[in-house]
Amino acid sequence: MEKDQEVPFFSQFIALALLAFLVSSACYAIRQPSQNLAESAEPPAVRVEAQRVSGQLPVYGSLNSFSFMERNGQAWGSEALKGRVWIADFIYTSCTTECPLMTAEMARLQQALSGKEHVHLVSFSVDPERDTPQKLTEYAARFQADAKIWKFLTGPREALYRLAQKEFHLPVQALEPVPAAHAHHESASAQTKQDEAQPFLHSQKFVLVDSQLQIRGYYDSTRSDELERLLKTDLPRLLQSF
Repeated sequence: MEKDQEVPFFSQFIALALLAFLVSSACYAIRQPSQNLAESAEPPAVRVEAQRVSGQLPVYGSLNSFSFMERNGQAWGSEALKGRVWIADFIYTSCTTECPLMTAEMARLQQALSGKEHVHLVSFSVDPERDTPQKLTEYAARFQADAKIWKFLTGPREALYRLAQKEFHLPVQALEPVPAAHAHHESASAQTKQDEAQPFLHSQKFVLVDSQLQIRGYYDSTRSDELERLLKTDLPRLLQSF
């Protein structure tokens, strides 16, 4: 009698063991693709650092196609930049602090890059309401910008801000002017001048973009060592293929 009872117990044990094995195998099979996917989807910072270690210029992202109005009043954009390396910045003409300094550095780059036809400079205005083509033309003339290689672009605010924030990954924000009630001691003209002096928060960085619209470097325009790296190291590496 006891022997007969041992058979069902042994059968149950085998069945449970087999079930456990099948469940374990299924879990492993489900988990394995997820692990492979996680390994292949490296965080951007890890991928960028790996590219640096391997001696490559990092790829920080890619730009979509774009078209804005150049200072000559004509549409101009990414189509004209195909096959060219370019350096971008974001400025506005009524800025009295960092923008003139940034544009002066761009002018120095223009001089240093004289004769390199595959390199363009592109300055985007973050104040499209006031930076008309005429204003941009006057501003460009102050810095002796060569219209053949140095473009000044303006267009719809929403499109410009989306390009700066979502694609170049640079901060840009319209700042609120000082309320007139808080500045009653100033004349109206002085208040207007103050409001126009600093209406935008934006980055002081230059951005290096390759011929495939891929972002390859960011450089603080206030640091001579970073500008030297741009001019003497990173840019020549991109130009090796030309």
